[in-house]
Formats: sequence, C-alpha cells, structure tokens
Amino acid sequence: MKTLKTLSIIALLIAFQIETTLAQPRGMDGRGSGNMPAIGVLKGKILDKNTSELIEYATIALIRQKDSTIATGGISNSQGVFLLDKVPFGRYTVQITIVR
Repeated sequence: MKTLKTLSIIALLIAFQIETTLAQPRGMDGRGSGNMPAIGVLKGKILDKNTSELIEYATIALIRQKDSTIATGGISNSQGVFLLDKVPFGRYTVQITIVR
C-alpha cells in the first residue's frame, strides 16, 4: 500500500508537468482560445521511489474529482512510460496500480 501511495505522489508530480492548451491565451468565453479543442495530454514515467527502477506495465487511471468516475486510463510500457491523450479539461486524481 505504501508503494501505491508513493507512486500516486510521483504521478501527481508528473501531472503538474502536463502539456495542455491551458498555456494558450484565453478566449472570450474564458475556456480556451479560438477553435482549440478542450483536451490535453498526460504523459510520464513510473519510477519506484526507493530504487528509482522503472515500473513496467503499471495501470494508470485518471479519475474525475467531481464524481469519482474513470475518465480514461492506460498502461505503462516496458520502459515505464505512459501516455494518456485526448484528456478533457478538468480536475482529476491519478491512480496507479501495480502487481508485484
């Protein structure tokens, strides 16, 4: 359970580095600029906090904070890298699950 908590913290730190269109100038409605879609990308690498080893085939779930439903998810590859694309803007919790 401690490993899951550690991995969740690491994933949240990665989430702060998310590349989204929020960095673009705001439009008239305050939600984005022009015709840009309201989607983003979350990518990162899953590492063990204690050993810095890559965690392969971890399950990543992006959970909506407003209703606790899963918005999207994926699996890290053999190098511990994951990519969640077409993520709608919103507030999320990242949940990472591994099997040891």
